[in-house]
Parts: sequence; C-alpha cells; structure tokens
Amino acid sequence: MEGLDLSTQIPQALDAGGQMLARHGIEDPRTEAALLLAFALKKPREYVYMEPDGYLTAEQSETYRQALEQRARRVPYAYVVGKREFMGLEFFVNRSVLIPRPDTEILVETVLRSRCEDQGSGFEGGTAQSLLDLCTGSGAVALALAVHWPELGLIMGTDISDEALGVARFNAERLGVSRVVWEKGDLWDAVGERVFDCITVNPPYISTEDYGLCAPEVRCEPRLALWGGVDGLDYYRRIAAGAGQHLKAGGKIYMEIAWNQADSVRGLLERAGFVSEVFRDLAGRDRVVAAWVGHPKMAEIQGV
Repeated sequence: MEGLDLSTQIPQALDAGGQMLARHGIEDPRTEAALLLAFALKKPREYVYMEPDGYLTAEQSETYRQALEQRARRVPYAYVVGKREFMGLEFFVNRSVLIPRPDTEILVETVLRSRCEDQGSGFEGGTAQSLLDLCTGSGAVALALAVHWPELGLIMGTDISDEALGVARFNAERLGVSRVVWEKGDLWDAVGERVFDCITVNPPYISTEDYGLCAPEVRCEPRLALWGGVDGLDYYRRIAAGAGQHLKAGGKIYMEIAWNQADSVRGLLERAGFVSEVFRDLAGRDRVVAAWVGHPKMAEIQGV
C-alpha cells in the first residue's frame, strides 16, 4: 500500500483519505472517507464536517490509516467497521458471514405483514408458534423477527458454518435476545423431524456466471453464503424438496430470490406441491417468494 500522509487535522485527513479511496476505484470516496474518519474518532459522521479545527490523536490517526488501507483493498465497509444496521438494529459482522442487505429487509417485512393478513392455522390471530430461519448467517433475519414480533414462540436459526453461528450467538447477546435456538447443519439436516409454522431462508443464489461478475467487495464475503451452483438454484431445489416435511398445515415458507429467479423457483415449488406468490422490492424487482400447502388462499389463486 502506498505511503499515506495523514495530517492530524480533521479537514486535511478527510481530503487525503478521499483522494486515496478515489485512486482505488471506490465509489463516492469522500463520503466513505468521512465515515471511516468518524469511525476512527468514535463520533457521528456530522462531527467530521462540524469540527474544521479538530485534530486526531496518534491512535485515531493510526486507526483511520488502517481502515483506509483495508477499504482501498476493497474490503467492504461493514467488515472494516465490524457492524451493519438491519431493520433498525445493529449487527456485528465479520468475514464469516454475509453482510445483511436492504434486499433482505424485504423478506423480514413480508413475513411481518403476513402475520396480520394470513388466517392459516400457523398464523391464526397473527401469532405463529414456531419459526425456522435456514442459512441464518449473522442471525439478522431470525433476530430481527424475534425483536419485531415479540409474540412469536420458538425460533430456530441454522447454518452449516460454526463461525457464522458464533457471530449469530454474539449478535443475540448484544441484542438481548435469548429465545433463539441455534443449530448447526446443512439445510434440513439441522432440523431433524421438527416442524414449524413459518420458515424463512436467504440461501446462496448467485450463479457461476454472475459470481464471476461480482464486485471485489462481494467476493470478500464467504463464497459458501453466495454461490448457489451453476444456475444459482441448487439450494432452492433442496429447500423445495424438503419444505413440506417441516411445515405445519397452513404454514408458510418465505425465500429471498434474485430478481430473475421467480419463475424458476416457483416452478420448483409447484412440482413439490406448493402454491406460491411473489413479492417485489421498492425498485419493483422480484425479491421474495412465499409458498404454502393447503392454505385457504389456494382455491382463490388456482381459480377454483
């Protein structure tokens, strides 16, 4: 990494950091430099602009330097600062887990809306007795639902990675959530014969071709949490094949998908005996598939 001359004065340090990030192809480099400088100072970002006569200590300057150098190597900002906000909650993240994204908030929001709208046996009165979150990673989905849906009963989060489950447990402690059970296993292997009213999953769904086109920041994230096989559908095939054995009558499964996977995923579910519908994100792109067996809406959707 090139030598970086960081002044101890805040404005000059901000300028130098922005120029460095720009040279390494970072989009909106000055904003990211301001965020990293605020991280080093342990202050809100506004402080960086409101203290033109402010100074950095030697320790703060070194923290800022290290953060800039990581970001210049295209390490994602969330990994540099070790945190990411999701559904109004702060989650610890590291390279063992996928960084929670706004797209996945659509998954959580869809489940929360459905608890009030559905009248299936698992959601009677807006209350589900049990929820399973497959591929839990940082625990963002399971924990966000635990916080925003306090009436929810048993919650289980599963992942194949010990390291990811360690992050999920740490986030549960940080958020003061003690009612999530964490289990290790590959998809349904972690569940045994248990059944649930609601299942959520944000599986690896990037195809081989698309993975090769990903930004350097994305390729810093665990490949295990991103790559879904040659066509991106490997996990959906396995999820569709086993979901019926782990859903109670009237229960639902909610899956995040890539914008171009709705038809393929719905086809897999239909062949497994499910009825499904698609929910879009704020940009109008397909983002979540919800599916069920024996749901009261089935006759309506099938036109019976």
